[in-house]
Amino acid sequence: MIGWGRAVGWIMMGMAGCLKADHGSEAVVRTEQYYLKLTEAVTGHLNAEGLAGWDMTDPDSQTDTSASAMIFYALSVYTPEPMKQQVSSITDKGLDSLMKYVTAGGKVMQCQAECGGFGIYPDKFGSYPWSVGMTLACVSCLTDKNDNDG
Repeated sequence: MIGWGRAVGWIMMGMAGCLKADHGSEAVVRTEQYYLKLTEAVTGHLNAEGLAGWDMTDPDSQTDTSASAMIFYALSVYTPEPMKQQVSSITDKGLDSLMKYVTAGGKVMQCQAECGGFGIYPDKFGSYPWSVGMTLACVSCLTDKNDNDG
């Protein structure tokens, strides 16, 4: 289940938070199975930069830094055990690529604009609060994780 990149990021963030907070129950085991499948699908649909397009089903869709940051933040919160090594290299590449869209003044460019309603996605990209906030969270978590790993 992939499609609009930002929705995928929201879903992954919610699932990662639940999985980090609770282990062992039957519902958590099922959630982890779904999260593993979603992680496999999402990481297989990143573009050549290692980032998420606004439409993850279209390999030619424009990069969306907000979607990318949300996905990488979720993976920094919770990574399925069978994918830890693979996800680590994916998030490292993604973080490097994401930082190329951060200006010297701290703006995060290449974020899809606000949607006009259900299924109405604009073809406008720039810097918006939802890219800046999620990129800061993503960079903070991944940088801290890399500092603790090395």
